[in-house]
Amino acid sequence: MNKVFLSLLTCAALVACEPGVDGLDGAAGLQGPQGEQGIPGEDGQQGLDAPARDGNIVWVSGNSVTAGQTAQLRVLAQYTEWTEAPTITTDYEGLSIETALVSPVSMIISVTAAADVRGGEANLQVGDLQLPKTLQVIPAARFVMDEEASASLRPGQNFSGKIVFAEGFGLAESTQVDTVGDANPVLFRDLDLEGSSFAGDLAITVDATIAPNAQPGAVDMEITTLNGRQVIPVWNAVEVINSPAADVAIEGTVEGNLEEGFSLFRITGAGGALINAGSVLRIEVQGEDFPTTMSLALPAGENDEPAQLWSNFDEGLDASSRVIELVTPRTGVYFLSVDHGEGLAGAEFTFSASVSQIQPQVADGTEYDVTLERPGHGAWIATTIVAGQSFYWDAEVSDESDASPAVRFFRNYTDDDGVDHFGQGLLLYGLSVIPESSFRWSNGALGVAWPEAWGESLVFMRFTDDALLGGGAYTMTISGRAE
Repeated sequence: MNKVFLSLLTCAALVACEPGVDGLDGAAGLQGPQGEQGIPGEDGQQGLDAPARDGNIVWVSGNSVTAGQTAQLRVLAQYTEWTEAPTITTDYEGLSIETALVSPVSMIISVTAAADVRGGEANLQVGDLQLPKTLQVIPAARFVMDEEASASLRPGQNFSGKIVFAEGFGLAESTQVDTVGDANPVLFRDLDLEGSSFAGDLAITVDATIAPNAQPGAVDMEITTLNGRQVIPVWNAVEVINSPAADVAIEGTVEGNLEEGFSLFRITGAGGALINAGSVLRIEVQGEDFPTTMSLALPAGENDEPAQLWSNFDEGLDASSRVIELVTPRTGVYFLSVDHGEGLAGAEFTFSASVSQIQPQVADGTEYDVTLERPGHGAWIATTIVAGQSFYWDAEVSDESDASPAVRFFRNYTDDDGVDHFGQGLLLYGLSVIPESSFRWSNGALGVAWPEAWGESLVFMRFTDDALLGGGAYTMTISGRAE
């Protein structure tokens, strides 16, 4: 009996150790009562307005205007909301502006430049807005120095360059170039026209000298064309800087060099006196051998007498030397500038400059044996002549001489108004100088009748070698007379 009980217990124990199968879900319970209302939260902060959008200019077409013309600039903006064209302002002189509104954010600006406007850059103000780029103002003409040389020049300095014209500008009929005002700071030697307005490459080449008495500052030029009906300005063509001249008196000598590129000398009479009109002068450079350019200048006079300029290059003979000889046309102070002919500079280019007065021999038929001591030297004779007379000249050379004579003529006279004139060059048969080969056909030996209209005059004859050579072997026998 005990065995049976133990077996049942064992089976029960074995059955209890193993999990049973899950039963089905029970039915949902009843919903409980609603809870109490919660406490409200704090108010949020006030929202901000959207940021305002500032108007601005984002794009501009066109960037230049030429003198005498109108250019259109197209402007695109954003956030401007224009209802009428805004006011356009500029502080640049010579520009006039008109506007046309296209939309609230676009417009057209028409800029007209005066014919004499100066070149530069203009800023345009559009209401409260600034154009994002400047407007280039192109002048009618501008001066360009040769070979990138500096446009800052000293009194007495030679220079060359071109006056270049803007598109649309041309020249016609009578044309001349001058400086603005009455000071005459530039002495023009040579002007030539280049190119054409049709090809758009019109220019005037300029070869000139800064007047020795020019004051420091900018120099404006002007071109007068169409027989005076049009004036084209060339603003700020060059600038004159201060540079004193060294003094040298007649019968004196002064040392110089080209350390600064050129040297300037003030030529006076003894003791600083003025040089008298009608004097025959020889200005000579000696010393270091280098290509030499000499310019002798007489500034404009107080009574509207024009400035005058001489060179050591003789166009009639197509030759040069280191000498300038002349009959002084006016009482005053003369200025000599000395340059290197190839534009070089340096203290090693040394020289001496001398001034001497020549006393011409009397041309009364006497034959004078002369020696042209150095290249460029001349032998001078002079005679008085009146209407109804003829004047004669001749030059003979021996077989031993290296000279080939040439003669040039000048005269002093008083005009019908009682004004004295000195050193006027004479043209004979259209020639400023007569070479030996032309002595006969120009009637030098037979005589040339003096024009009655010229009245009484003092005639100078200057004999040189026709290549402006000189030295001990350059001898000749010269003569002249009036009868």
